[in-house]
Amino acid sequence: MNKPLEIDPIGNPAAAFQQIKLEEGTPEGRTKVHKEKGNDLFMKKKYHEAVEEYSEGIKQKSSDVNMNAVLYCNRATAQFYLGNYSSSVQDATKSRELKPDHIKAYVRGTNGCLELINYTEAIEWCDSGLQVEPTNQRLQELRKKAVTLKNWYHIKWTQLANLPAPMLDAVVAVLDKKIYVAGGHTPVDDAFDQVFVYDINADYWSWLPPPGHYYGIPHIIGGRLAIIGGRPSYTNIVTNKVSTFDETSQTWTSYYPNLLSVRDRPGVASHLDHVIVAGGLDNSLVVQDDIEILNWKENSCWKKISITLPVPMSIFAPIVVDDYLFIGDCTASSFRRARLIYKIPVIKIIGSVKSQPSVEPIPLQSSILSVEPWVIVTGATHWSTALVPSSSPLVVVGGSEYSGRTTTSDIMMYDDSSKSWKNIGSLSFPRASVAIAALNDNAIIVIGGYTNGGDIALATSSSLTTVEVGQFTNQ
Repeated sequence: MNKPLEIDPIGNPAAAFQQIKLEEGTPEGRTKVHKEKGNDLFMKKKYHEAVEEYSEGIKQKSSDVNMNAVLYCNRATAQFYLGNYSSSVQDATKSRELKPDHIKAYVRGTNGCLELINYTEAIEWCDSGLQVEPTNQRLQELRKKAVTLKNWYHIKWTQLANLPAPMLDAVVAVLDKKIYVAGGHTPVDDAFDQVFVYDINADYWSWLPPPGHYYGIPHIIGGRLAIIGGRPSYTNIVTNKVSTFDETSQTWTSYYPNLLSVRDRPGVASHLDHVIVAGGLDNSLVVQDDIEILNWKENSCWKKISITLPVPMSIFAPIVVDDYLFIGDCTASSFRRARLIYKIPVIKIIGSVKSQPSVEPIPLQSSILSVEPWVIVTGATHWSTALVPSSSPLVVVGGSEYSGRTTTSDIMMYDDSSKSWKNIGSLSFPRASVAIAALNDNAIIVIGGYTNGGDIALATSSSLTTVEVGQFTNQ
């Protein structure tokens, strides 16, 4: 259930009742009596009785238009808590008619529509309210929520051509109608160092020339495909190499500088002119927690920052949403995945560059005991779930139970107002450790994953070649 704003405050109940007693011989005075009684009952969670009092207040036909608008709005709130969502929307509508600038009425109407799965109408309520008060944060958040729910409620899945090889824990990057996939586990030996490329128009997979390092992370930097970190194909040593693909020559170049530290399967994200690379494995297979950033427009060198990850992480796909960096469901050790989702303002990351960056990895123990300045948003719904890029509110896709053997098709949205997850859809079949990317504002792509986990061997053996596009039909 969405939690609306509370009823209009009553101030000091005793003083209010004393003042009202002097006025109760008039319709306005009797209206106030019923309003304050209703508010008192509402605060005691006696919602049925509160509705009755508000109704009695409305029957007094007070000439005070603002008071009547508040009565309808408060009754809408009580009806909402009783689960009478249609009645709640009706009362919110009447409140808005009486007092078009009463913002709480727009919030009530939106919440009622969300519970009735009238997402288009909920968006209209928000848009109308934002015309009255454009900076109202609650309505802005509710609108994002309504759009997300509408999109996923009407999503239509279409299967595309299969990956050339099954893969889990891969990373996907999208550029100019092409989809690049690399960096994942696969049971096919000669597929480890491949960068698979899908042409959206032709519905056909091919592959680029090998970049020379596998388990590297594909990422779009300044309109160019780059492979970051990993292990050179001819050795088992972790590398700091950043290879950039040149479309004209169809070769890999060193257009962008190499990382300061070697990293195998780090987390990579971008925000405006900056690329953020964090964690990963070092040459000793120790999971790292340090972070470095690159201003790709300056393209001078990577810089270490003083902030570290909340825990050492590898094999994770951070996302940037509303100027926050979110990370979750990462590998802190072996095949076990942390079930916490963290966030931090991107400006804190960018603004914490060390004056003399060190190339030495930060010790493993450096940030285990504290998550500051990170904030724990919530626990994830499953292990090995995937954060949907650019989604606000947060949406996660797929995953598995703790054992890893039972996977899910659930698509879940985090509702910050109720601090809870809401099931908003499902994949076409259960799977975990998928690669996911936004193709545009109206479509996402989900690639690979596994159906049976428990350990990396089982997961790899059940890894998938499945590629599906989810289209938001906006019906």
